[in-house]
Amino acid sequence: MTLLHTSPALVLLLGWSGALLSFSRGAPPSVCGAIGGLAALGLSLLSAKRMDKRLACVASLLVALAALGGFFISWRASVEPTLPQAVEGKGVVVMERPWGGRRALVMDVSGRRWLIYASPALALKEGDSVYLKGFPRRLSEAREPGEFDPHLYWRARGVSGEVLTTELKRSGGGGSLLGWWRTRLRRFLLLRLPPRLRGYMSAALLGVRDPELEERHRRWGTVHLLAVSGFHVGLVAVVFRKLFRNVPLAPAWVSACIWLYTLMTGAAPSALRAALMIEAMILAGWIGRPQSPVHSVSLAAVALLLWRPWWFWDVGWRLSVLAALTLASLASVARTWYGAVAASPTVWCTTAAQIAYTFGSVPLGGLIVNLVAIPAFSLLFPLGAAASLLALLPLPLVGWALWGVEFIFALCEFGLSALSRLLPGELVWFPQLSLVSAVTLFALLGRAVKLSGLRWLIFLLVALVPFV
Repeated sequence: MTLLHTSPALVLLLGWSGALLSFSRGAPPSVCGAIGGLAALGLSLLSAKRMDKRLACVASLLVALAALGGFFISWRASVEPTLPQAVEGKGVVVMERPWGGRRALVMDVSGRRWLIYASPALALKEGDSVYLKGFPRRLSEAREPGEFDPHLYWRARGVSGEVLTTELKRSGGGGSLLGWWRTRLRRFLLLRLPPRLRGYMSAALLGVRDPELEERHRRWGTVHLLAVSGFHVGLVAVVFRKLFRNVPLAPAWVSACIWLYTLMTGAAPSALRAALMIEAMILAGWIGRPQSPVHSVSLAAVALLLWRPWWFWDVGWRLSVLAALTLASLASVARTWYGAVAASPTVWCTTAAQIAYTFGSVPLGGLIVNLVAIPAFSLLFPLGAAASLLALLPLPLVGWALWGVEFIFALCEFGLSALSRLLPGELVWFPQLSLVSAVTLFALLGRAVKLSGLRWLIFLLVALVPFV
């Protein structure tokens, strides 16, 4: 079995990543498409020891898709949406978050999304129906290379442009049902749960992170536990798979629950990637096809790039894909207990460069802390969700139960803090760190797709191409 048999989507993912990487360095879409096609051709020839007629057809199709797709997504990324003279009408707030001293609102008006920076005094929330009037302009871009780029961030979330408002007020009627439910759940968590439990459940159920809680986990190297990702979506899949085990059409019910959870948490890129990956594996199992973790991760990633190519520059999408490919490769290479033990340190190695480059440094303690934190929170999050449901019941001892769960979370935090002191300090980004992360990932991927000897070494050299 070769790469073309087990993980053809990986060929597309690497080809399209090469195309978008070339685009970010100034190459026109036509050149980006050619690079994507050449990358797919090289990988196809490298993976197939003997190219029979069937494999030749598969390889030709992948090369064509890589070239056409590389051109298409690069072209899409280069085209700016046409802005009207003015924006006026009723819309719905589909996203709301702090942005410095203001609130960043994404509003859907007549099928197009617009960004508005509003005063917190307006107290607008997701799901609110709002009357908007103003003048659109292009999204601002990063001032210096390497800085946060608002243009790429908001384009990845479907925003066409920023609106300088002349009128912004609540409007009756309309509204978003999903946004209304998210706001209601957020209010319930705020009013009914103790502070620490509230922070964890807000992160896990709504994708809303508490700043103090986030800062503590950032010091321990476990901030990924607060970002809805494959860890959380996987927990939901496992729980509902157990619940619907003996129910007719169980895979369909599990899929529905996964997508409902993904939408309720804000449909972050990491959550979407995980949901698509799990959906691909569920579908493969349902129709009796062999399940390939690397192929499922790659298929989810290319689907998101095809939908919105700006995800490629989103740090959440990148970290999610890097971590998922690492875990999928380990699952294919090491199926015994030591593969599970090696998972956390290996993911740390493959994601360290991206984290350090984006946030300035990466805590060394994460190498140790995550060995305990991930299995601990795989139990604590379901426990916290059950306690949150318990808060709905008007029983006399519910308050004691909630504070009991609060104590368990506090005890876990104490343990994580103690573990982080065993390996203090932080690793600051340096160019060679990116090379180490890339080589580690490609070495695992090569083994996972059954490359060996000289072919594996050549595949490993592909990791060096972006540094040339």
